[in-house]
Amino acid sequence: AAPNHMSGHGKTTTALAELVDLYPTLAGLAGIEAGLPMNLEGTSLLPVVTGASTSVKDAAFTQHQQPFYGSANLWKAWGYSMRTNRWRYTEWRAISDGSVTARELYDHDHDGRETQNLAGWPAHRDVLTQLAERLAKPFPVKPED
Repeated sequence: AAPNHMSGHGKTTTALAELVDLYPTLAGLAGIEAGLPMNLEGTSLLPVVTGASTSVKDAAFTQHQQPFYGSANLWKAWGYSMRTNRWRYTEWRAISDGSVTARELYDHDHDGRETQNLAGWPAHRDVLTQLAERLAKPFPVKPED
């Protein structure tokens, strides 16, 4: 429990969160947010925990290798994903040259289990383009030298 902060223990939320948000959130609960490092990437979820806000971020990002299991010499691609309240967009990029080898797009409003990849559907071309541009900011397509 978070003393003096939470009135509705056990409530759920649809707020997006990333693992990097854990430290600033716990620091805020402990009352030590003033001493946090300036280069901290996470965002405190304290406004969500206290009920002051329903969300503190509009996207969450992840990176993972393919195949997921096995040693690094077996990896073929990196997966870069962005999750918004509605969409999950993933680009698979070849480890060898950083080129995009596949895309995935899922609509969580209609397919929460991510069973239908919409990336190739013409009706979703605009949302795919918007999400790809947004994903390129934290994860540029070309590998940095």
